[in-house]
Amino acid sequence: MDPSPFRLIPEAPGTRSSSGPPLAVRAKTDADADFLWKLYLATRAEEFAPLNLPPAQLEALIADQWRLEQASRAETFPNAEHRVILLDGQPIGRVVVDRQPVRLFGVDFAILPQLRCRGYGGRVLHDLQREAAALGVPFALRVFKWNRARNLYLRLGFRDCSETDLQYEMKDELPAAAAETRGGTQG
Repeated sequence: MDPSPFRLIPEAPGTRSSSGPPLAVRAKTDADADFLWKLYLATRAEEFAPLNLPPAQLEALIADQWRLEQASRAETFPNAEHRVILLDGQPIGRVVVDRQPVRLFGVDFAILPQLRCRGYGGRVLHDLQREAAALGVPFALRVFKWNRARNLYLRLGFRDCSETDLQYEMKDELPAAAAETRGGTQG
């Protein structure tokens, strides 16, 4: 993604959404705060569902997680670009990328739960893969071991390069030509 405030995401080969509405990304603004909170709440509520907490307690727990995560990311990735993913002009997700001299690092990536598995996430990630390949740097990210998004990353060609008790670090190091032609993205 370039530094422009808005950009259309091209169709990736083999995506299911090729006849759907246009997909784009733009820089996050203050007006996105409510959407980003609702997105975070929706994605984290899935993770915490097995705790069977009362709704108010669950939301308070997730709000604490949100504040801690935002502070940690601001400190760890102060130059990261925060983007909102738009489908037909409506926000459906977020992507946070840190452009480092030696790699493109996917700090965070989320799509509304009801819009997953339609190819939108794959298109955004494929675009970032092409960018990294054109720059001659790997595209890396971390994913929790229980996160189903890991299957999407594997389909896109990411491979495990290290792991902790909780996460895999994954990397894609395709040359530019291979990143242009790889398809099969549904996410």
